[in-house]
Amino acid sequence: MEPLFQEYMERGIATYLRGDSGFSSPKLYKTCEMNGCSYAICLKQNSSLVALASDKDEDLYKATKEEQISYAVTYGEFLYQAGSWEYPRRVVFKIEKPYGQLIHRYTFIVTNMDMDPYQIIRFYCGRGKMENFIKEGKSEFDFAAVSSHSKVVNANRMRLHMLAYNFTGHWRTSSN
Repeated sequence: MEPLFQEYMERGIATYLRGDSGFSSPKLYKTCEMNGCSYAICLKQNSSLVALASDKDEDLYKATKEEQISYAVTYGEFLYQAGSWEYPRRVVFKIEKPYGQLIHRYTFIVTNMDMDPYQIIRFYCGRGKMENFIKEGKSEFDFAAVSSHSKVVNANRMRLHMLAYNFTGHWRTSSN
């Protein structure tokens, strides 16, 4: 990924990376940080993260104590250093009390972005939408097909597939 980051930096193009917990690694964070890439990567929930968010969790519990049925959410942040990290990083979180449930759900995101926690969570959640677009492109427009050993030929083929995808998307949304 480093050559890609370098190419974008040379062109003055901002890069952003969002990924689920499978991408969570100190090496990736450091690569992003060294190459000017902003990232938002989900962390697996663990007892240390939950403990660091306990103040907001308690606030959410108190706020919904009288009205346990409605949906409620709170956001926060803290600095956190996992055992494999060289230094602490910013972690933002969302705690939700789903509609009709008594338990709380947690989302923890490690990031180097300078936005409010709810904005980072919203940015991160956009990855699901992108995954659906990618899945649609691969299954309906054959994005994964490569017909040549030439990078230029395959790039042009991809451009044609993207053009068809965009035309179809435009017709689908403009007819509503």
